[in-house]
Amino acid sequence: MQLRKFPILVGCAIFIVFLAAVVGRSEGWHGTTAGSALPLEEWAQVDAVAGRFTVYSYGRAPYNRGAPFLTLPERRMFSDGAVAFTNHWPVITDVATGLAAGQSHQGPSCGGCHALDGRGRVHNMADLHMSGLSVPAPVAGATERVYRYPMYHDPNARRLDDVEWRTARRVTLPEGKTIELVEPVALVDGQEMKLPLRTSPGVYGLGLIELIPDADILAHAANGTGQARLSDVPGEEGRIARFGWKAKFATLDAQVRDAMVLELGLVDLSKDVGEESAALVALETLLTDYIRMLAIPARRIDDETRILAGARLFQDVGCIECHKPAWETSSAPHIPKEYRGVAIYPFSDFLLHDMGPALAEPGGSPDASFWRTPPLWGIGAQQGVVPGVGFLHDGRARTLTEAILWHGGAAQASTNRFETLSARDRADLMDFLDSL
Repeated sequence: MQLRKFPILVGCAIFIVFLAAVVGRSEGWHGTTAGSALPLEEWAQVDAVAGRFTVYSYGRAPYNRGAPFLTLPERRMFSDGAVAFTNHWPVITDVATGLAAGQSHQGPSCGGCHALDGRGRVHNMADLHMSGLSVPAPVAGATERVYRYPMYHDPNARRLDDVEWRTARRVTLPEGKTIELVEPVALVDGQEMKLPLRTSPGVYGLGLIELIPDADILAHAANGTGQARLSDVPGEEGRIARFGWKAKFATLDAQVRDAMVLELGLVDLSKDVGEESAALVALETLLTDYIRMLAIPARRIDDETRILAGARLFQDVGCIECHKPAWETSSAPHIPKEYRGVAIYPFSDFLLHDMGPALAEPGGSPDASFWRTPPLWGIGAQQGVVPGVGFLHDGRARTLTEAILWHGGAAQASTNRFETLSARDRADLMDFLDSL
C-alpha cells in the first residue's frame, strides 16, 4: 500500500471560506453548538476513537501499536520504521570543514523525546538530555543559538544545561484545595535565560489528522472560535497547517523533515548534500510511513454515568469550543481505502488560539501567546506510560487540572467556570478526560 503524500486540493470555494476564517478572532466562546454537531451521547461515549485504526491496548505502551488491518508486508515496513524511530542518529558533519551540516541538534533519536510514541518526560527527570524538552530554531538573523546538545566547533552554540521549575502562582479551589502552578526557568551555560521551550507531543494519530479536509477545518474556523493558518512551507502553499505547536505544517512529510533537521541535527534535504541525501530521503519515508500506520488506543469507559456527566461539564465549561470532538478523513479516491472516510475523535480544532500573557513565549513576537489546540485522544493513558510527562507547549502542567488552570486569553471564561465547579463536578470532568 502506498502511503506517501496525500494531497488535498483547495479550490476557490475553500479560499472564500478561508478569507472569512482567517480574519476571525479568538475573543470568546460562541455557544456549545459550534464545538460539535453530534449529540453529546455519541462523542461522549464512543470508545473506538479512530475506527479501524483503534486498538484496545491499555498496557505499558498503548501508543506504539500498528493499525490492526496491516498486511504482513506493511507490518514489516512498520517494524523497520519502529527501529528507525528509536535508533540513535549521529550528527552529520562536513568532512572538509568539520562543521555540523545540520541546523540544530536537540536529541539523538525520535524515541528519546517522544517516549514510547507519546509525550516526553519533563518533570522528575534525572537527565535533561533524555527528556522531551527542546529549544525552537532561532529566529531569522539570530546569531546566538541554544541547543540541548551544542554542535561541535560551532562558536555561536550555547548549551541548555538544565531547567528549573518554579512556582508561578497558586490557585485555591472552592473546597479549599490549593493547586501550585509551575513554569520553567532555563539555565544556559550556568545562567538563567528567558528561553522558549517545547515539549514533545505524542505522534500517534497524525496520519489521520493529515487527512482531515482543509475545507472542514476552515468551515469550523468560520464559527470564530480560532484562527486557521496557511502553511508557508515550500510545497504546501495553500494548505491548512495543522501540525506543530504553532500550526506550521500541513503534511506529515514536512513535519518529519523539519524534525530531522532541527531536532536530530541531520542535513537539510532541500540542499544538495550528495550521497547522504538519498539515505535521508529514505529515512524520512520510513519514519512518515511508520507514523501513518500507528494505531490509536481506545477509550477506557468504566463508569458510563460519570463519563457522561463529565462530558456534559466538558461542554458546559466551554472546553468543546476548541477541543472539537469529531472529524472525518477525506474520501478522495487517491487515498488508500483503509484511510478514507474514517470517523475520528481527536478532540481538537487544529486552530490557533490566544492563550493569554501567562502562556506567551519569550521574545515578544506578535503570535507569542497563540497556540494550536493539541488533540486530547489517548491523553488519559499518558501518565501511566511515562510518569513525569508535562502538558501544554513547554510541559509546565504536571496534571490536566494544572493545564486547564493555565488557560487564559480566549479560554479565560472557561477557566473561570472550571474553578467554580464543585469538587465532585471537577472529578467527573477529570474522569471524562482520563477516559480519552
